[in-house]
Amino acid sequence: KEVHSNMYSLNLYYVTKLMIDIPGVLLTTYVATTITYLIVGLENSFSSWLFYCNFFELTKNSITLIAICGYLIGVVAGILCKEAQFAIQASPLIVMPLVVFGGLVVNLKTIPAYSSWFQYITPLRYGYNVLIYDQLDTDQMQHLSQYQYIRDKLGLSGSTSDNITQLCILTYGFLVLSFVTLYIRRKFQ
Repeated sequence: KEVHSNMYSLNLYYVTKLMIDIPGVLLTTYVATTITYLIVGLENSFSSWLFYCNFFELTKNSITLIAICGYLIGVVAGILCKEAQFAIQASPLIVMPLVVFGGLVVNLKTIPAYSSWFQYITPLRYGYNVLIYDQLDTDQMQHLSQYQYIRDKLGLSGSTSDNITQLCILTYGFLVLSFVTLYIRRKFQ
């Protein structure tokens, strides 16, 4: 209603909303990530945990980028749905393909060609690759005779920097998509 009364522009509303929402998204993400890391028993070193949580390596912010991408996908879904109840009911239709094509549930090399394109717009795919590479690229793992077999069996692709770049591109793409969707929704309302 404030936008319709011209109290401020759509740009200012959008940027302010992001500035308010993203710190909360990141805080809950890091708390959940820390709990998961400790429970699962991943590489038992402080540096691997810092990498996993991405506190200091700004060029390898996979968890942060996945969280922001997920938030922006939710923003787009929320903008497209006129009622909150419909958005809640439609969210599994959005989340399930992201999980399936992210490489967590199904090896991406086994997906049929006609649907394999979806894996390239799934942030989980790239974040999964980065986090698995971090766990596999330790001295203990690289000396295993089956190291390459494990990487192939998990369906990993690209390098860490390739996957981070793709995550950055997806985050920016969903940022632009969410703003354009909001702009179109407001214009035709």
